[in-house]
Amino acid sequence: MMEGPGFDGGEFFAALSTTSDALGFPVTEETLCFKFGRDMYARDIFRVVEREVGSRIGSGERFDVCPTSSAFYRFRKAVAEYDADLASRIRPDTSIDGLVSEEERPRLWKHLNEGGLQLPKLRYPRWLKSLRFWAAATVFLFIMTVLHFLVWPESVVPKIVAGIVLVPALCVCDFRIANRYLWEYARGIPTPLDTVANLTKYLAYRDCKPEWVPHLTQHQCKDVVRLAIALEFDMRMDEVDDAELWL
Repeated sequence: MMEGPGFDGGEFFAALSTTSDALGFPVTEETLCFKFGRDMYARDIFRVVEREVGSRIGSGERFDVCPTSSAFYRFRKAVAEYDADLASRIRPDTSIDGLVSEEERPRLWKHLNEGGLQLPKLRYPRWLKSLRFWAAATVFLFIMTVLHFLVWPESVVPKIVAGIVLVPALCVCDFRIANRYLWEYARGIPTPLDTVANLTKYLAYRDCKPEWVPHLTQHQCKDVVRLAIALEFDMRMDEVDDAELWL
């Protein structure tokens, strides 16, 4: 990210707001009083966070168990309930993409979520997203055509109301149909969770609360911020610029 363009103002504010919710500081004009220049980078977010909560980091007792270690063993235990041999091969640097075949991945993901891990949903392929969009659009146009020519040929307001109601109704139907019949086609790994290490960081820090800050080490706090940025921008955690953290 250092070599490419940074975030624009809106994106920067969104990422900063995400981290402020987790670590407990308000995003105000005073918070944003740095002079960033035209482009802003992840390292600037770290600078803001360090200024706002740096004195609280590590000010209390450490957690009895490392959050990521606990999450790692919880993840491996859940996988072992699905396939003990698969679980025995899991290491922190194991690629999630290569853990099981694409065809088996939805079943593993479903098992993990039913076991309480509550992982982000797998992603549908682009062709299926397009197919769902055009199917919904076709249904919408068909219904509106029927209403226009056969039901209310002379009335405009009922057709407008029907269109407004129809859009969310079709979205709900699409969601339910996809969840019930198409879930096995969702096979794409969420970008920030590309390795077991990053997935366990997600499990460990996704529910981070401001009261955690005194119990976190500086490195753990960096991971909280790094995870928030990665999730906000759908990027790998190792892509987040950590070259100038905590200046």
